[in-house]
Amino acid sequence: MAPIVRWMDRDYAVLEVLARFRFLTTTQLVELVGGSKQKLGVRLRQMFHHGFVGRPAVQMDLWREGSSDLVYAVKPKGIKKLVESGREESAQLSLSAKDAPKRSAHILHTLGISSFYMALRRHADEHAVEIDWWPESKALGDRTTIVVQGRKRPFPIFPDAFFRLRVGGGGGLRACLEIDMGTEPIERGSDGGDTAGADLSKKLRAYWQWGYLEKRHKIHPIYGEHAPRGFVVLVAVNSEQRLRQVLSMKDRQGRGGKLRTHPLPQTEMFWVAVFDPHAKTSIYDVDWQTFQGTTRRLI
Repeated sequence: MAPIVRWMDRDYAVLEVLARFRFLTTTQLVELVGGSKQKLGVRLRQMFHHGFVGRPAVQMDLWREGSSDLVYAVKPKGIKKLVESGREESAQLSLSAKDAPKRSAHILHTLGISSFYMALRRHADEHAVEIDWWPESKALGDRTTIVVQGRKRPFPIFPDAFFRLRVGGGGGLRACLEIDMGTEPIERGSDGGDTAGADLSKKLRAYWQWGYLEKRHKIHPIYGEHAPRGFVVLVAVNSEQRLRQVLSMKDRQGRGGKLRTHPLPQTEMFWVAVFDPHAKTSIYDVDWQTFQGTTRRLI
């Protein structure tokens, strides 16, 4: 195939947002970089055939489920093109162009993260909100220690994203984001089974230990600078049923009246709400429920 005749600013913008978010659909790309879906589709096909962007093979599972939107990812050749053009490769891009996803669920989860950012962005101007956004990357990671079956065990801190909202140029919300697709166990061992492996309870206990009890976020290069006074953890779930399950984690008793192994504290650190990426209403009007029983909004 003949080379791309002329690289346009929008082509570089496509590579930049793909490098930043890792996976994006054609519809999401149109919203982020502008233009018509038809014209952007032509440029994407050219960049695909020349090896600058890829179409992860596992997205075929999404097509079988009825999706008609192509999913794109940046390739190493696309990263190289960005660097050659003078655009610096940020530490936030550490997950991009590395390994192909093994499961369609991985793509869906990553698209969910992107959709949350776009929901924030879509209604930001009308609320005079400025968004500082750090997508999932090794730069956000840290570790702490939690107690599992009476033994201290290391556990990673690795949010799906971290962001700061500033309203009218002033202060605002600082939040770690967890996109919950409903596939991760609430708490392993709460039904008498094996406690080994990750679950949502361990993940939130790790946030509590790391950010509230130890306050280790203060010495982290990102959180220490942008959230020195603390942060909340937003758990964006995909259904009302999952919402009830997550909120039950603060109770001593779980399903069937059985005592939970590790009930979470009744705190305002954890906010939970159903997130619909296709909702027409503003995400800033969504009510988030806390583990303390209160209701909060993002701004």
